[in-house]
Amino acid sequence: MKKALIITSIVFPIFTFAAAGEVWYLMDQRAKENKKTFEVQKTELENRIANVNSAKKETTTTPSKNDLEDIKSVCAQPAVSEVSLKQLAYVWNQNGEFANCSIGGGGGGAMIILKKINDQWTKIWSGNGSMSDTEILKYKVPSTIYPHNLNVN
Repeated sequence: MKKALIITSIVFPIFTFAAAGEVWYLMDQRAKENKKTFEVQKTELENRIANVNSAKKETTTTPSKNDLEDIKSVCAQPAVSEVSLKQLAYVWNQNGEFANCSIGGGGGGAMIILKKINDQWTKIWSGNGSMSDTEILKYKVPSTIYPHNLNVN
């Protein structure tokens, strides 16, 4: 009995320390994995914030009278008549290379994105849905013109 008590008093602490060491090791591994995940998420968030901040720095210029008329003309195509162009097309935002307009000037309806290509305003997208990341990247549409592209710029 005395021998069993001595063996138990030696073995039990060894197993206890071994189990505690295993728990510590597993917790340390999980902490390292969590730290890596956190760093990735932190970098992604910092990149998104930088994109938003750079988009805020982009300036919107007042379009010239010719640009404004050209934008409205392309925006309203195919309109019923030339007379209705000024009444139908509303330019929401323009920066010299891109323009965002709609028909009717109301809050709803289709959005139309134009890009100036070879000194001509060209309709690159229109619709009620969302512009795809592929289209945003293809034309390099700034977020001041199409604000839903934070993860692409």
